Amino acid sequence: MKHLPPFVLLLGLCSLAVGQDDLRIAYRDGFYGYIDRSGSWVIEPRFTEASGWEDGAAKVRLPNGDLAFIDSDGKYLMHPRPFHRLGDLSDGLAIFESKGGKYDTYGFLKNVGFIDVTGQVAIAPHFVAAADFSEGVAAASVEFFKCGYIDKQGHFVIEPVFESGYQLCGPFSEGLAHVEKGGKFGYIDHTGSFVIKPAYDHAYDFSEGYAVVGIGSRYLFIDKRGAALGTSSYGFARAFSGGLAPIVPKDKWGFIDKSGSLAIPTKYEEVGDFSDGLAWVCINGKYGYINTHGELVIQPKYDRASNFWDGMAEVVQGPSAAGDPEVRTIIDTAGTPLLLGKK
Repeated sequence: MKHLPPFVLLLGLCSLAVGQDDLRIAYRDGFYGYIDRSGSWVIEPRFTEASGWEDGAAKVRLPNGDLAFIDSDGKYLMHPRPFHRLGDLSDGLAIFESKGGKYDTYGFLKNVGFIDVTGQVAIAPHFVAAADFSEGVAAASVEFFKCGYIDKQGHFVIEPVFESGYQLCGPFSEGLAHVEKGGKFGYIDHTGSFVIKPAYDHAYDFSEGYAVVGIGSRYLFIDKRGAALGTSSYGFARAFSGGLAPIVPKDKWGFIDKSGSLAIPTKYEEVGDFSDGLAWVCINGKYGYINTHGELVIQPKYDRASNFWDGMAEVVQGPSAAGDPEVRTIIDTAGTPLLLGKK
């Protein structure tokens, strides 16, 4: 999809100075920093990458390629240093990939572990692959074709008996996680028992009580008992947000409600997810925003758009065919640009 880079916009803990939930990522002159709700710079743009806030910290990349975590004052919580890969914090830990490591029997490097916000190793790098922690556990593999779930000490609490071909076991969401067994996907609970038997070719996380699953080239919604929502299937679908879910029966996007009924007609080239009561939509190649009634509240005049977060969204105009440069702007839910002033 042609929206902005998928920054993880997560609400964090409050600090004594400026709360992390008052800050969001913003862009200026090739670098990222953080602004407050008025649009003023709190952490001046000096990073080539930046994440949202989680567990009181944000991940940033410096121009030399080093990675670190910062607090809401922009101070380093860990000394910047090079990583092969560093993930975002989740439940207090972040995935990292070290350089070197042992190989498994299939020749895959076992170099994935977890660190805390200070950069201390919490779980030594000995996994082939791992995912973020969610609901107290993380999907992990010590052998490429098998995955299970570990606790924060790195011990398997759900044994690695599930298949992991093109993807790891899914994260836990609303008490369930999608896993593959016998070439099909189903959902397990925290005991590792199947609650929804593996019967699907594709499976995604639960959100607002429903998950998207795929059978062949068609997608539908199921509840936590595995019962289908309505009788329709779609060319693709995404998770519920704000009580509505994006669906595309053929070539245009719309939204359904939790009765399975079409709530907003399928007439858009692309759509985002609802946040702060608004979702971006693409009409004739331009992006604007609709509300949950399908009413256009911000006219489609942008070349790219992002989901709202805490009353703010980043939109992009340009570059133009005449050579005018790209212009990025933070807008509020009325479409009014915010002033990006000096700190």
